[in-house]
Amino acid sequence: MGAPTPLLEGWDFLSFHFLRNLVQEIFYHPYYSDQRSDLPVQHRAIGWVRGRLYSVIFEIREDAEGEFYHLVTSWKATTAERKLYEEHTT
Repeated sequence: MGAPTPLLEGWDFLSFHFLRNLVQEIFYHPYYSDQRSDLPVQHRAIGWVRGRLYSVIFEIREDAEGEFYHLVTSWKATTAERKLYEEHTT
């Protein structure tokens, strides 16, 4: 057996920026947002990206330059998430 495979093996600089830009697109259109956990405080946003509905989990963090959103994870929205989006954004 060889060395363990790094979690992001196969990801490159362009893939990272593609994902970041994809997730950012949610916030350019109407989206639904709620708080998912308290410690750490995490939020979920559900919105459209390139014709598909996605969910993202993010944390609002702060550094010397100010506040920013830290992406935790993202996925294609579930049926229940689609219903939440439709109920709260129309």
